[in-house]
Amino acid sequence: MVVDACQGRFETKMLNDLIDLNAITLITGSKFFRGPPFSGGVIVPAKIMKQLQALDTENPVPAGLNTFIGKNEVPRQLESWRNSLKDN
Repeated sequence: MVVDACQGRFETKMLNDLIDLNAITLITGSKFFRGPPFSGGVIVPAKIMKQLQALDTENPVPAGLNTFIGKNEVPRQLESWRNSLKDN
């Protein structure tokens, strides 16, 4: 499940509940929080991160992903994925 919590549309309890439900949560640094334009992030629960780490060595990142994200936008825990992406 992926949840849109962009623009600060969440409370701390809700965010914790989403993590407990293993929901990937999208966030942005909205103007309300005085974040820089176009800033954002993805909160990946630990259980899903472990699954991604298991896939990291088995499945390369699709080549077209280089047009969407760069190496510095992928967690260090996903080393082979980072190595297959360009610096941004």
